[in-house]
Amino acid sequence: MGELFPVNLKEPVRLAGLMAPQMRALGGGSSINVATVGAYAGGPGVGAYTSTEAGLINFTKIVAREWADWGVRVNTICPGPFASPMMRATPHIADSAATATLQRRVAGTHEIVGAAVYLASDASSFVTGEDHVVAGGMLR
Repeated sequence: MGELFPVNLKEPVRLAGLMAPQMRALGGGSSINVATVGAYAGGPGVGAYTSTEAGLINFTKIVAREWADWGVRVNTICPGPFASPMMRATPHIADSAATATLQRRVAGTHEIVGAAVYLASDASSFVTGEDHVVAGGMLR
């Protein structure tokens, strides 16, 4: 797991612990974690990566329960293939990922903004402990 565990799970948990007292003192808010749709069904060669992301989804659901009485909502966005630097560096993976979506393409980074704005805003005031998939219909 090398660097994956600290980056994908340990640091989000640590950050949550640091921000929880502040959000509680302010009377609530919204926390959004970012995992991956791959957390639902990892494939060969990505088991460590997708396992840490599945752990982040589980952590989200737990702290959503723990922080609900404080008025803090906690959710996860699970993107599918996005045109990130990592994806651009591995064009063979991008091509394969694009064919795994119903839309047959890799998304632009701007296409995740709507989900983030929704989860951060009062429009999602009754949404907590959820994982919001933004993956172009990628089959899980």
